[in-house]
Order: sequence, then structure tokens, then C-alpha cells
Amino acid sequence: MSDINKCVLLILAMTASGCEKAPPDIRSEETGLFDVAVGEIFPIQPLFESSSDSRIPVNQFRAPIPKISPINFLVDYEVAVNKEDKKVSYVRAMRAFAGLEECSEAMNSLSALAEEKYALNVTDKQYGGYVAESGDLLVEIHCSIPEGSPYHQLDFMLSSKAQRAILQEKYKALTTP
Repeated sequence: MSDINKCVLLILAMTASGCEKAPPDIRSEETGLFDVAVGEIFPIQPLFESSSDSRIPVNQFRAPIPKISPINFLVDYEVAVNKEDKKVSYVRAMRAFAGLEECSEAMNSLSALAEEKYALNVTDKQYGGYVAESGDLLVEIHCSIPEGSPYHQLDFMLSSKAQRAILQEKYKALTTP
């Protein structure tokens, strides 16, 4: 690739990301999926503050799963941070599997780790789904087949019930005339 093409791509990337200059080459530390405290401030500072005028009430980003992890079948997870109070609303991880058995094994691994980490009250546990809670914490894990997909999908969500209620109100306000 020519130097001109590289410069054009860099300018396009910076424009698309809203940066006026290239972000610093800083390596952020990794934090495990179960080390994020939902309902609290995310433990790692952003590389730069959001300047978006978006009405969406959360900033969402992906965080890497540490390489040495009992859940190495996942590579990363999504974090949603409430723009107003800077607290983590939820963390979510997804992965596709060829079969239900592999998806169920992953679901069982995640639910066992969640039960180890938190004093959970399991409210629903079946072959394709798991729901548990403890105080403000809600854990939902499901294996499903999205419409039109040939694959099984694992969906893991760890959320703050209080933050979830706040976001539901904010999203409702966005759609109410």
C-alpha cells in the first residue's frame, strides 16, 4: 500500500472516530468479565472522553477477556456505561456455536463461575437458559437460535437492576413524543 493510501486511510479513520489527532498509543489493562462491578464505575479510565451529541444514554465499548481466563471460549465482552452517572449498566458477551451441546457447556461454565463469584438466588435454570439474582445484580444466560441463523447463540448478560430501570426510562423518553 502506498504512503498516500495509508495517509488517506488514517485521515478517514480519525474522521470517523471523531478524533482530530491520532489517539495516544496506550495499552489499557484488561479486566475479566466477572471483575466488572455492575452498578459501579468501570475500573479503567477511557482513553478519551466521549464528545458525542448522541441521545443514546449509554456509552458502549468492547473489552478484551484476559488471555489466561477460565472462559477462554470468549474473546471479549460489551460494557455499557450510563453517560450521566458513569456507572456500568451491564456487561454482555455473545458467541456462536455450531451445536446446542457446546452452547450449553459454555452456559454451564458461565453459570458456575457466576455462582462462585456471587451469592445468587437461581430463579430459572433449564437446558437452554439460566436466570439468577442477588440484590441489585441480575445474571441471564441463554442459548438460542436467532431467526434465520444456522447456529446456536450464547448470550450472557450481567446487569444492575437499578441501572436497567434508569435506562428503560431514558429509552422510553427518547421514543415518547
